[in-house]
Amino acid sequence: MPDNGSENAAGITSEHINTVEATDDGLEWRWLLMATREHSVLGLARVTLDGQLVYVNKRLCEMVGYTKEELLGSAILSITCCEDYADAQRFFRDLLCAELQSGVTELRYMRKDGSLTWLRLMASLISEPVGMVKCFVIYFEDISEYKRTEEEQARFLVGEREARRRIDEFLALACHELKSPLSAIKGNVQLAMRRLRGASSSKELEVLQLADRQINRLSRLVSGLLDVSRIRMGKMAMNLQPCDLVSVVSEAIEDQRITVPAHLLILRIMVDGPMMVLADADRIGQVVTNYVCNAIKYSGGRKLVEVCVRAEGLNAYVAVYDQGPGLADEQRECIWERFHRLGEMAGQYGTDSGLGLGLYICKTIIEEHHGGFGVESVLGQGSTFWFTLPLLP
Repeated sequence: MPDNGSENAAGITSEHINTVEATDDGLEWRWLLMATREHSVLGLARVTLDGQLVYVNKRLCEMVGYTKEELLGSAILSITCCEDYADAQRFFRDLLCAELQSGVTELRYMRKDGSLTWLRLMASLISEPVGMVKCFVIYFEDISEYKRTEEEQARFLVGEREARRRIDEFLALACHELKSPLSAIKGNVQLAMRRLRGASSSKELEVLQLADRQINRLSRLVSGLLDVSRIRMGKMAMNLQPCDLVSVVSEAIEDQRITVPAHLLILRIMVDGPMMVLADADRIGQVVTNYVCNAIKYSGGRKLVEVCVRAEGLNAYVAVYDQGPGLADEQRECIWERFHRLGEMAGQYGTDSGLGLGLYICKTIIEEHHGGFGVESVLGQGSTFWFTLPLLP
């Protein structure tokens, strides 16, 4: 312990200790300090600069399973796990060179019974008054239980990732297998519908139209699941090419006008000429379609849905305005999460809420394009879903 009046962990200075030991009560104080050190909940050792143990307390002996007689005079590296030997040498070497002359590390030590135990070392350098380094003082904390828990959690996470990977692979395979028969069924249903359109009976045609709508719904669900599996496996490739965003949005809106002629869709293009962006035209069209379909779904009746395209600085901006029920504050963040559904609201407006994948897929597509996305909404006053893409120079 330094003799320059510095405080120890208990706030007692070496000058105070020397003064106390010079009194009649000195032996009692000295015994108290030694007893505290010996019965500490932490292991304690004093180690010479060449690595020899010259003092160990009872707790450290319990941690490694050796007696004091077996430890004293031996090298501290002799009980260090061989795999941590280099780390231990580096720690003590760095400690000698460090200006703070203290450090913390975690190492494994070999117990007498051959088992390994994890210990956290809190080491300091003790110097003579003239500044010459005398020895290391090291406190040891047993962290074996913490390390076991940490390793179990790591194994659990690895197992969980593997399980998710297998689920994603199965999902992708199942979706691929479903797409072909769905396409065949849809083709046959549409063929039958064309043949019945000129017939006098409309009952069979109504049944086929219902079947066609359900096939379309199932196809959308399968496509959504397939996209999610690709996203999770990092296989959702983007075919980025220079394209005109005005044309992409216009085509998506025209498709929706044909699909849902009962709704009023207004497209406002607030730029002169094309807006060139580096994008996957099909995927951006998918985002626009999803935004518009959601606007129609939750607007109900024949309410207006407006789509706006304009430039904002160095970005192209696309927004879809609806006159639906709007979103509460707590809904605006979670709607972009995977499998989040507005089931109650969908039921209120007589629509199917789907699997809650559409906006999650849209978010991923826009992020892959290095764009921005968001929603502005007031409960009871409709919503505005928007996204931006960087304009090409």
